[in-house]
Amino acid sequence: MPEVIRAACACGQSVEAQHQRHLTAEEYAALPEGLRPTDGHATRAVFTCGDCAPDPFCEHPDAEPVPCPTCKAQPGDNCVKGDGSARVHQHPARAAAQPVPETCRHAHREDCDHRACACSGEDEPPVRAARPAVPEGGLPDLSSLGFPLDMVPTAAAWLAANKINPALVRGGFRSGYTQRNERAMLFDYASVGENGAPVVDEHGHEDVQLRIVPIPVP
Repeated sequence: MPEVIRAACACGQSVEAQHQRHLTAEEYAALPEGLRPTDGHATRAVFTCGDCAPDPFCEHPDAEPVPCPTCKAQPGDNCVKGDGSARVHQHPARAAAQPVPETCRHAHREDCDHRACACSGEDEPPVRAARPAVPEGGLPDLSSLGFPLDMVPTAAAWLAANKINPALVRGGFRSGYTQRNERAMLFDYASVGENGAPVVDEHGHEDVQLRIVPIPVP
């Protein structure tokens, strides 16, 4: 099995940064069959100090906002009513018209030495055997939700212990730290009503809150 994530960089200094690299063939083969991603794309976090952190090798500029399709208000300006006065709320069509930010799927090569990184955004990801979609009643695809590799075997138990429903997680999990510098999982979580369904406002937007849940350090 892959090594357990350490609380310090390989050079011995404190962790300040992290990046993703593709799993090696051995690491991927060690994943339980039920936890392999359905697209074969699996990465793990590499934690480093600031001195050892590799330079970014890809760029994903923010999507430029567009004018409101209803009142033509320019980006940065409030929407306006028919008489030209400012609206308290933006037109519902404005949010729907905004471009969706690009999600980065780049990761360092499986054999990357981050202290002498030569990776690029043109690198082809390794081809791994994907698994079929999870059958009815099977395990959720926890490996694709952003769990650190050392947590994947116990992720289902951790979710249950913290009463976290994967279906209500928005954007996946990400590794981080609490304000007390404890290792933690950060994720956006949809609030639910008495009927168990996500709470939405009058515009159909979900009530999503950031959650920070400490995780045990091996």
